[in-house]
Amino acid sequence: EIDYSVLDYRTARELLAADYDRTQIAGWMKAQSPQLAGRHANQDDYIRRTLEQAEQRLTPAERQQMEHARASRTAEQSEELEPDDDMGFTRS
Repeated sequence: EIDYSVLDYRTARELLAADYDRTQIAGWMKAQSPQLAGRHANQDDYIRRTLEQAEQRLTPAERQQMEHARASRTAEQSEELEPDDDMGFTRS
């Protein structure tokens, strides 16, 4: 039998390490976690606790992965679009 709580925890941990937003992860868990309503009467509290535990237990390698993902996304977002010779746009 599948332990969906373990699956939720592991998925949350992987998504946190990939620097997904906690709100996005919580929304995914609420919408996609199998049988969530039947497993947990207070879904929001369960999700909050699962995310807290997953974040607290990230390994140094996972934290480094999270920082790398954050830095990469920040660099992509900071690039400005500039017109090119063909009146298109390129990233600076």
